[in-house]
This record gives sequence, C-alpha cells and structure tokens, in this order.
Amino acid sequence: MTQDWRARRPALFLDRDGTLIEDEGYTVRVEDLRWLPGAIEAIRHANKMGALVFVVTNQSGIARGLYSEADMRAFHAHMLAQLAEHGARIDAFYHCPYHPDGTVARLAHADHPDRKPAPGMLRRALTEFPVDPARSVMIGDKDLDVEAGVRAGVRSVKVAPGALLDAVRHELAAAIARNSRAAPDGIAQAAREARAWLFDTAFPFWWTTGFDRRTGCFHEQIARTGAPVAMPRRVRVQARQTFVYARAGRLGWDGPWREAVEAGLGVLLERGLNPDGGTRHLLSNDGVPIDDRRDLYDLAFVLLALAEGGAALGGHAPAFAAANRLVEWLDANWVHPEGGYREGEIDPSLPRRQNPHMHLLEALLALHAATDEDAHLHRAQRLGTLARERLYRPDHCALPEYFADDLGPFPGETGEVIEPGHQFEWCYLLGELAERSGAVDPVAEALRATGEIYGVDHATGMVHEEVYLDGRSRKTSSRLWTHTERLKASLKRFARTGDPAASAAACQAFEMMMSYRLPENPALWSERRTAEGGFVDQAVPASSLYHITFALSELIAAGERLDGDA
Repeated sequence: MTQDWRARRPALFLDRDGTLIEDEGYTVRVEDLRWLPGAIEAIRHANKMGALVFVVTNQSGIARGLYSEADMRAFHAHMLAQLAEHGARIDAFYHCPYHPDGTVARLAHADHPDRKPAPGMLRRALTEFPVDPARSVMIGDKDLDVEAGVRAGVRSVKVAPGALLDAVRHELAAAIARNSRAAPDGIAQAAREARAWLFDTAFPFWWTTGFDRRTGCFHEQIARTGAPVAMPRRVRVQARQTFVYARAGRLGWDGPWREAVEAGLGVLLERGLNPDGGTRHLLSNDGVPIDDRRDLYDLAFVLLALAEGGAALGGHAPAFAAANRLVEWLDANWVHPEGGYREGEIDPSLPRRQNPHMHLLEALLALHAATDEDAHLHRAQRLGTLARERLYRPDHCALPEYFADDLGPFPGETGEVIEPGHQFEWCYLLGELAERSGAVDPVAEALRATGEIYGVDHATGMVHEEVYLDGRSRKTSSRLWTHTERLKASLKRFARTGDPAASAAACQAFEMMMSYRLPENPALWSERRTAEGGFVDQAVPASSLYHITFALSELIAAGERLDGDA
C-alpha cells in the first residue's frame, strides 16, 4: 500500500464483539450479525472526521476449532458490505486466532503478543498505516481492550454496549484536537554524537590497542580491563576490522585508517586465503594459519573486506582480483542443488542457515558498489530472489533462521525460530538491493515490521534475541548487534518514507547501542544483556565493531542529509 507517512492521521481502534456488534459467543455466521445501536453511525462519524478506523479482535474460536479464518473473513466482508450501504467503512481488521485452550495445536499458545490485552494488533496497525498515536483512541467494552490500547501508547476508553456513538463523538474530537506536533527530529544530533565517539574514542583505541603490531593482526578480544586477550584469531574478524577502517576512511577520520586497511588486506591476502580456493578459518595467537577449514560465513566477510578495503584504497587491484577468484571458486564448488550455497566444513550438518547467505548478499552488494561489475549485482539479485521466494515465510511475514536441506521448514521447534535482529538486517539488505534498480521491496518492509512488532520491547528499547515464527517470545535477552540492525532498517525506512515512527525507532536504537558502552572505558562495550536488563560480564569481542561502524556510518550519512536539507 502507498501511504503518506509525512502526514499522519488520527485513528479509531475498536473492539468488535460487545462494542460494534452483539456478542453471541463466537459470532461468525453472517445471519447472526447484529449491529449494536449507534455502531454504524460511530464508524461513519469517524470517517467524516478524517480518522482511520481499525477493528482489533480476539478470535479464540479459530484456535478452538469452532470456525476457520476463512469463515471469519467472510463475516468481516459481510460487515463491510453493510457498512458501505450506510456510507461507512473500516480501513482494516486485525484479529488474533491464538488461545491457550485451543484444540488447533499451532494456535494453542498462552500470552501471544497479539492477544489482547497484549498490544500486538494495535502495533501492527501503527506500523502498516500512517497513524498519529497522540491523536488516536481505542474503545472497547472490556478492561483488556483498554489495557491493549494503553500498552500501544494510545488513549483508551471502556464503554458499555450501545454507548459507542457518544464515546466516539467526544473522545475522537478530543484526540484530534490534541497537539500533534512531532518531537524535534533526533537523527541529526545522534549522528553528531556517533561521529564524535567513533573519531575520538573507538577508532583510535581499536587501532592503538586492538591491533597487534607483533603479528600484524587485529586482536580477537579485549578484556574489560583494556588489555588484549591472547587467543586464536578468526579470519572473519580480521576481515571485519579491515571493513571498519575502510569505513573510517570513507567517513573522513584523519587517523591512520589507510595503514589499518593495508594491514588488514595484507593479512587476508597472505594468510586468510586457502591456496587451493576459499578461505581459512583460524590464525594462531602468533598470526600463523592453524585451521584451513572453509566456511561460507568466513568467505562472505573476507569478500566484504576485499571489496570495501579495495575501494577505500582507490581501487586496490590485488584485493579485487582475490575477490573475483573467491566468487568464481564459490560458484564452481559450493552451489547447492536445492538452492543457495553449501556452508562448508565448519558446520556442515543440517540445519541449513540463512545467516551466511545474508552476509554473502551484503558482500556482493559491496563488491558491486566497488567495481561496478554487473556480474556481482546479478549474483546479489539471485540471493535476493532466494530470500524472497525460498527463505521468507509470507504466512508469518518473517524469515526463519534454520532450514531443511531443500530449504523447506526444518522440523520441530528449531524451524520455528527467528531472530528479530536478522529481520532488520535482511530488511536493510533487500532494501539496498531494490534501490539499485529504483524499486521498493515489500518483503523488506514486512520483515522490518515483524521485527518491530514482535521483537522489540518498546518500553525499554531492548531487541529480543529470539522469537517464534508466530511472534511469541523465545529468548528475551538482548545483544548489542541487534540494535545496530534496527538502526539501519529504521534509517532506510525514514529516508524512503519520512515516517516519524521510523525516526523515533532509529533514535531509540542508537540510544540503546550507546547504553552498552562501559562507563570505565567508553571505547569498549558489553556484548549482551540479560532478560532483566543487566549486562553480562565478559571480554569485549572485536567483531561487534563491524556492526557498530556500519550502523553509525549510515546514521552519520542520514544526519548529513538532514543538515543539508535544513
């Protein structure tokens, strides 16, 4: 749908049974439709006031096996037809089919985030339509309706059956009259803070302390005391740190970014590539190759570093040549007959994972940007098609983590897992891919919406580590990198649509990222928070600086655009 997100509208959220229609108990037969007094008039009044109208309804009868979703949709179509006869309309119905006592196994869940009093249905409407929550109202006949509205940030009112019209006239008029001026945009200020932290704190520390001049390699971890940890170095981390300093140069950092990029590329070209194709996995603490096993995830990051590092140095021919050899080797050796690529020797058993394919898409986009070679864009487009047509689950608007060999659903609970951070990351990459041809990818936006609705605790800003395909929480702890991906996805949406909610989400994600910094050394960070919000005491992984730098470089670019428009 095409919406004007720069001109958000008031909305009226309505419960169904007992608020709009008589509650007959699992009402679904069209012949049982009985409008409550004033209900049609209330909807027509809201239409005339310029408000969007949504119905948010718990439908446990579906979970109980009493009727199907098709039966419910037919009933709603009948409601719409009768409303049209009276010059009234409902803009969208949202329903929750889940219930803990359901006899349909896939719907028998307690505390589903869509089931009122949870706010999931309202949040979906707020994500899919240009609604101004400050000028909107939720009306229902039960306390759970009120609680759902309050938890979604909308004024909420409880009414007795038959009293809807007066409530709508009073409450909607008051809501529309509220001051709807948006808070000042915080992206430009956040961008200035991000730039200062990267330039003055992060980049200097991770070059002076995070680089081992004895071995010519980047350190894998830094202890919370600020001392490097002696341990083997993953080739992918050497690649990620090379990417970091390539971005530092692009951003205009006046430190020794070129020296860092040259050092990183030297490690990758001389020690990170397998002589007979592909990439190595590990170097020792002394920088000597100790594990020659190949891995698709490692290859993706080496490819990314060769692309970004080669571009930063003005077209580094050895880096680009090595990148071309890697993708040619990949196409010749690891194409999977069921789609996508084999994942290599580190984790060769099932299930198959989306994550290495996602980062390969990221690397191919970077390689295309660096070289302008159509072959790399075509490879990226094939991965985009794989994601949209084989990995994406349109029934849940989500992209799972794990798959069977033929890329079908992996059996059991494992196949039901999604990571909100990866929904945001895929959103950004599919959006970037679409922009190369001047298009908009609806799957990208659907993934962002799923991440926002089910993966974010909007009260605290924490992005959950894992949820199930149907939206239920699985692991409510939170990692730093998930906030970087929410930031990138939100910035891309804001740039395309001007959606103020996306701007607010970006600012919240930035604030959450910064909250992970260690008070005693702001160049370092905690990697993980518990479900209760406390930070886990562990060494600081260098690998997270890739996520941080990527996201903050996008934020800085967005801030510069806003400053230029001012």
